[in-house]
Amino acid sequence: MKQILLIVCVFTVLTSCSDNENAAPDLNVNPSIIELDNVESTRKIYVSSNTSWEVSSSDPNWCAISILRKFGNDTVEITVEGNSTYNERIAYISVSNPEKTVIKTVKVIQKSLGRSMLRKDDSMALVKFYDSTGGDGWAKNAGWKISNLENWHGVVIRDDRVTGIKLENNNLSGKLISGLGNLSMLDTFSIVSEKGVTGSIPASIAGLSNLLYLNISGTSIAGDIPPQLGSLSALEELILSENLNFTGRIPKKLGDLSSLKKLVINNLPDEGGESVIPPELRNLHNLEYLALDSCNLSNIAVEIFGLTNLEYLSLNNNKIQTLSQNITALTKLKHLILSNNNFMRTIPAELADLELITLHLDNNYFNGIIPDAILNKIDGNSFKVCPQKFGFSSFDNHPCD
Repeated sequence: MKQILLIVCVFTVLTSCSDNENAAPDLNVNPSIIELDNVESTRKIYVSSNTSWEVSSSDPNWCAISILRKFGNDTVEITVEGNSTYNERIAYISVSNPEKTVIKTVKVIQKSLGRSMLRKDDSMALVKFYDSTGGDGWAKNAGWKISNLENWHGVVIRDDRVTGIKLENNNLSGKLISGLGNLSMLDTFSIVSEKGVTGSIPASIAGLSNLLYLNISGTSIAGDIPPQLGSLSALEELILSENLNFTGRIPKKLGDLSSLKKLVINNLPDEGGESVIPPELRNLHNLEYLALDSCNLSNIAVEIFGLTNLEYLSLNNNKIQTLSQNITALTKLKHLILSNNNFMRTIPAELADLELITLHLDNNYFNGIIPDAILNKIDGNSFKVCPQKFGFSSFDNHPCD
C-alpha cells in the first residue's frame, strides 16, 4: 500500500512540474500609468510573473530603470530627472518575457515646468546680465527691470521665452556672466561694438543648446576662445572678430560644429611657433563662409580644400607662403581674399578654373606675369593684385596705379 502511495505522489509532483513548464507565460504589471510632477523623483512598478522577464525604458536619458527584489515581490524602480522645459514628456516602460510573446507597458507622464516659472527664470538671468554690464549706464535700456520682457530693449521674446539678445553700440561695460547659460531657449546672442565688455567668453554659453547665431565682436574680451563652444551642435554662425585681447589659437573642437555655415575669427596673437588652421575644421561640411583674418596663420591646412560648400574664403593679413593649386577643389568659391600674406612665386593659373567674383592678392610676393586666363575672366570684377611687397608698381602685363 505504501509503495502505491509513493508512486502516486511522485506522479503528482512530476505532473505538476510539467504543467508549470508548459504553462503560458503570464505577466502582471501595476500600475499601468504613472503621472509625475516636473521635479526629480522615483517610483516603483510591481511585477508578478510565472516566467523570467526583462524591462526597458523608451527614454533612459531622463527616465532610468533598475530592477529590485523586495519582500519576495519583483519590482522595477524608475528614477526620473527634473523637467526644466515647458513641454510635457512621456516615456514607456516595457516589461516582457525573453521571447517577447507577452509585453506589458507602463506609460510615464511627467509634467512640464510652468511657462510663467521659466519666464521668471529668464528675466532673472537677464537682470544679472544687465547689472554685470552696467545696465543703468547703457545708451538704451528702455523697459529693463520696469516693464514686461517684450518691452526690454534688445531682447527678443517668442512663446513666452527669451530667444534673442541683440545689443550694438550701447555702451555696455563689464563682464559677460556665466548665468547666460540659463537662457535655455536662446537662439541669438549678439554683442557688437561694445568695447567696454571685458573679461572672457563664459564657457557656460556652451550650454545654450538652441543657439543658432553667436556674435561677440568689437569688444575687449580677453583670454582663449573656449573649446566648449564646439558643443553648440545647432550653431550656424559664429563670429568672434575685432576682439583685440584674444589669446591662444583656434580651438580644434570647433570642428565639431557640424551645422556651422559661417565662421569668422580674427586678431589672434603671435605666440611663437607655427599657427595653423586646425585640420579638424575639415568636418565643417556645411560651411559656406570662412574668414580667419589676422590670425598669424603660417599655412592653409590641406583639409580645408575639402570644404566643397565654401563660397567665401578670407585669410587676409596672415603669414601664409604657399597657395596650392588644390584650392580649385572649392568649386563653389566666389570670393577669395588673400591680401597681406607672404605668398611667393607666380600667381597660380589654376585660379581661373574657379568662378570667382572677388579675388584679392595684393601685398604679397608674387612676381612674373598675371596669367591671361585670370585677367580675361576676372578683370573688371573685384580684382586686386597690386601693390606687391617687392616694391615695384606693376606686373609686366598689368600696370598698377
